[in-house]
Amino acid sequence: RHDVLRKNIFTRAVASAAAARNELLADLYAPLMAHEAPPATAGYVARGGEAARGLVPAPLSWAYALVSSRCFALSGGDTFGFVPFLDMCQHSAVPSANFTSDERGIVLRTLRPVAAGEEVTISYGGDYSSR
Repeated sequence: RHDVLRKNIFTRAVASAAAARNELLADLYAPLMAHEAPPATAGYVARGGEAARGLVPAPLSWAYALVSSRCFALSGGDTFGFVPFLDMCQHSAVPSANFTSDERGIVLRTLRPVAAGEEVTISYGGDYSSR
């Protein structure tokens, strides 16, 4: 029962945060929010008609979610970048690897021996709600 209650509270909190973010994006970039569906999901709207329209995010919301869920802080934390191979690593509070960056690029190193076929994990940090 407590697990269900926690999940419901978390779901409501995430939905509320997403709604607040969409509202902010709509206020800041109203012309971009007017488009009906991003190219990657336009087919879903076409196949699902009006019923699917509410399930597909506006292009700006979709792009914001895409960027914020796939960027990593680099070199001191004030620079962000897309790092495709890091994007494949899942979060773990006890990760099997860590990444560093400098002016030359990104380095992923294991923190312990990793068995063949074992998933490589990294820590997204204390607040990884955008991931």
